Amino acid sequence: MHVGPTMIDIDVLLAGVRNNTGFASPEFVTSMGNALNGLKYVMNAPDYQPFILPGSGTMAMESVTSLLKRVIMYL
Repeated sequence: MHVGPTMIDIDVLLAGVRNNTGFASPEFVTSMGNALNGLKYVMNAPDYQPFILPGSGTMAMESVTSLLKRVIMYL
């Protein structure tokens, strides 16, 4: 539940009815590149490669825990 009514910009409403963008599409690749470069700028770390997981928080936690299991097995 949320407080309402809430005014929503028409561009936001229209974005909700657009087709999904595939993760291999040129639009997604461009957007991800812009996000990575922006993150480098915001974090003031031009020499580092940031890593963005395009998904939910649960997906990120499951990815990290599955990676840690593999790392711990090799230690």
